[in-house]
Amino acid sequence: MKLETRNSKAEGNPKLEIRGRTVGAFILRVSSFGFVSDFGFRISDLTRPLRSTSFTLAFTLAATAHAQEDSYLWAFDRDAAGRVPARLVAPPGWVVAAEPTAPTRPNALAADASALTNLPASICSLDRMSLDTGQVWARVNILNGAAGVVFRQRAPDTFCMLTVARENNRLTLTSMRNGVATDLAMCALKTTWGRWHRIGVELDGRNIQCFFDGDRKLTAQDDLLAINKGGVGMVVAAGGRSQFDDFTIEITSRGEVVHVPEPTVEVALTRDQILFRNTPVSLSDLSRQLTSRFDPTQRLVLRVDRDVEFERVEQVMKAAGAIGFEKMSFDLRK
Repeated sequence: MKLETRNSKAEGNPKLEIRGRTVGAFILRVSSFGFVSDFGFRISDLTRPLRSTSFTLAFTLAATAHAQEDSYLWAFDRDAAGRVPARLVAPPGWVVAAEPTAPTRPNALAADASALTNLPASICSLDRMSLDTGQVWARVNILNGAAGVVFRQRAPDTFCMLTVARENNRLTLTSMRNGVATDLAMCALKTTWGRWHRIGVELDGRNIQCFFDGDRKLTAQDDLLAINKGGVGMVVAAGGRSQFDDFTIEITSRGEVVHVPEPTVEVALTRDQILFRNTPVSLSDLSRQLTSRFDPTQRLVLRVDRDVEFERVEQVMKAAGAIGFEKMSFDLRK
């Protein structure tokens, strides 16, 4: 499932945005005064009061976060099995498949490069994305060989990659230039296999920070000539097999994304009413009307008065999630 977002840099009034839903889970983005915070909760949480998750607490979290501009998430759970998800480009061997152990079930992206002999690695890249400063993350379950993430890709044989190898427990940052590999940094890991791990990089000019399971493991500097916008994606080394989930891109400057205008449907929440097309409706009537005109590309925009109880917002969110809305935004009105 691809998550397309609006620019979430906030000024003035705080804003809340549902960033994406993956098998009953939401990612909630809170934006306030130029700061942004992301946190997740499950649809099941919406069946009980969340008084501790108040707007006040959300704004406090937002004020301590780092500013970001755009975030993209692929969880593969609404993609057709046996295919490569939209906006991802890959050679044969990459397909969405059911995977009961995936961090976000039911699907994962399976990669099989066991028959690859003419290239050092098989890459699944994001179409029409060029990133110079930001973060690239993925969850990976390595069945054999090595796998990880790719960034600053400018040609099939020119890119950087961070990979972890199951056979020797090594995390390696590699710069590939015209087919010639140079290891920029590496370290040994103490970990267990047969389970999922999270791997990622943070790019800032020449500086590259590399993470494994939440810990920074490597810091290196890339060649000055390599500092440029380049493609991003996932990689599995020749001869290897791996599974991927929750592929995430965080753009913190100058990432180039082709934005497609998205249709929206608006619902207003006042202290006493739910308004759809400026007409008061009950929650059940709203559900019926949204269902009758539902389009999976739509974003549901909730215009919420400040004095509305959060429990009422939860009810609408739960109803919209049950219908199938994956993109929701909040606008808090004075």
